[in-house]
This record gives sequence, structure tokens and C-alpha cells, in this order.
Amino acid sequence: MTLVFDRIDSAVPQVHALVIGVGGYRYLPGGQEEVSPALLRLGQLLSPPLSAAAFSDWTETELRHPGAELGSIDLLVSYAPSSESTHRRDVGMPSTGAVKAAVRQWKQRCDTHPSNVALFFFCGHGLEYGSSYLLLEDYGADIDEAPLEAALDLTHLVKAMRGCQARDQYFLVDACRTTPRSWSLIDLPSGVQPLAFSPTAADRREEVGVLQAAAGGARAWAPAQGRGPTFFTAALLEALRGQAAVYDDESERWHVLFTRVVEAVSELCVASQVPDARVQGIKPWHLLTGPPRVSVVVRCRPENAAGQVNPSLKPHDPAAPEPDEWQLLQSSWHTQATAGQHELEVPYRHGGSFMQPPSRSVEIRPPSRTLWADSGEAR
Repeated sequence: MTLVFDRIDSAVPQVHALVIGVGGYRYLPGGQEEVSPALLRLGQLLSPPLSAAAFSDWTETELRHPGAELGSIDLLVSYAPSSESTHRRDVGMPSTGAVKAAVRQWKQRCDTHPSNVALFFFCGHGLEYGSSYLLLEDYGADIDEAPLEAALDLTHLVKAMRGCQARDQYFLVDACRTTPRSWSLIDLPSGVQPLAFSPTAADRREEVGVLQAAAGGARAWAPAQGRGPTFFTAALLEALRGQAAVYDDESERWHVLFTRVVEAVSELCVASQVPDARVQGIKPWHLLTGPPRVSVVVRCRPENAAGQVNPSLKPHDPAAPEPDEWQLLQSSWHTQATAGQHELEVPYRHGGSFMQPPSRSVEIRPPSRTLWADSGEAR
């Protein structure tokens, strides 16, 4: 166990996180003990360690749960041999034995208080075969004879955690979900199942969220040459930092709901990748310290008129930051503005001068806001 954050107190509600990033696979091509995998054509990965570290850092420095303080973060990471040393962190290795132990200890920590929050994050190779399997660092030693050995069974894990007292549980999985064709007629044994599942155990969970980077049968993607976290993790963090926020009139605060995270990640992720989610409950699980910044786009009709307008936004709240400088990208204007009410003006060029149509009040809310300028008027 490698607790990179340890302030465990069983007397109060706490968030307990288990974060796993698998980039280096010992037995896959390029690994230290490479074998010859005939089935799966899997290799080393560069982005998962960066994704796991980024999510761990966000959890430690930014997560503000409305009802639970941060209690622990257990981080397990393996780096591909080609990873640069500047990306490395001295943490535990996500081998089968280590992950089994980490899951059990994580469940025990989550089990100490009914108002605890269980938070699970995985990034690495994944496969789909009746369940979602997350491939651990020592996967691949015997792919032909034991293709699911050293593969954590996500479906079983979520079901088994029903026996945990923690009422709120979130599972964030950044992995592919493809099925090898050669497995279609094979009766495979189950993968790694660290926790026993009792069908008679009462399920006291109030909030259960499972968000996966890809739909069944699809792939998850990352930048070329491992230039930063995966597309899913980048979208997830952007959502958590405000793009999934909603304003609560009663508390007068911005908070993040898991359902909104699902919507925002789906919108922010690359077009070729469609996340998949299962959600029970609509409780807030992260509070922002203030209004989020929101992407604002002004489009024109006709499109070639964009160069003839000069949009501006002024927040109604005098204490709110001014929007970023506007940028003309192709046929639309882009900026970032603080969520809330703004006054929008779209002067347009007519002859040798700008005409000033009446301004109008617009509401800017995450994840983004698109406005249209039509004959000098925005709506």
C-alpha cells in the first residue's frame, strides 16, 4: 500500500480514493520480461501514469466534498520503460498481488463510516468479455492459456462493493473495452476478484456512479507519444473543475453532480470516443470555490460575416473577472467568461464604421454557451 495522502479518521465521514495507472506492462512487447502475445497485440502505454498522477493530484488539492473530508489516497503506478524520468513518482506497483491488497484495504477504509465516499480510478489497458476487465502490470505472462489472469473484474468489483458501508461510491475507468475475436467461442475463467460478493448483503448505497471512457466494444484514446493525460482524463478534470457544475439556489454555491460529469465528459471528449455511464442518485460530490469559467462562442449568419462583428461581454457582477480576450477562429469568436449574467454587445461593421445594436442580457452556464449574431443581433 502506498498512501500518498493519509489522514484517516474513522470517527468522521471521509473520502477514500484508490488510484491506479498502468503504463508499463512487464510481459507485453517492450516490457522487461516480454513474452510473445499471439492474441491481443497490446504494448506499453505512456499516458496512464500521467492520468493517474493528475487525478490523484486533483483529489488531494482540489476535491471538496460537501459532506466528507479527504481521508486517504492510495496510488499505484507502473511506468513504460520509455517514460521520461521527470514523469515518474515513487509509488506502489499495480501488480495483481498489490492491487488485490489495495482493493481490500481501500474497502476496509471505506467501511468505517456510513457517510464515507469510495472513489476508484483506473487508467490502462482494458478488455470486454461479459465484464469489463482492467489489465494490471503483470498481465500477459500466459495470454494463450490464461488470458484473464492479472485482469481486474470491474463488474464484480462494483457489485462486491455493495457490502461496503460507504453510501456514495464512484468508479472512473479510463480504458478500452474491445473484445478479441478469438475469444468469441471460448469459455474463459473470471478475472481478478479481490472482494467476495454476497447476493444476500443489503445494498445501502445511495449514490453509485460508474463512468467508463469508452462504450462496450470501443477504444479509448490518448495523445500521440504520451503528451499528457488521456483524452478522457483531460475531459474528466475539465468537467470537475467547473464544466460539470450547476448552481444551487438554496446554498448559493456551485456544485458538481455525477450526472453532470457524465454529460460534460461526453461533450468534452474527442468526437471519436463516446464514454459510457451507469448512475444511481443525484447528490453533489464536489463544491467549487466560486463560479466556473465557461467557453463562450459567438457564431454569425452568414458565416463569412464573422470578420465584420466585434463581440463583447460585460459581467453584471462588478466583482467578477472580465472575459478573456476574444479570438476569431475560422468563422466564430471564442472566449472564456465567468458563469453568471452578462451584457452582450455585437457591434457590426457597416460601411466604414461600426453600428451598435442594442445590448442584451445573456446567462453563461457550463459546460459551454453558443450565441448567434444575425444581421448584427445576437440571440
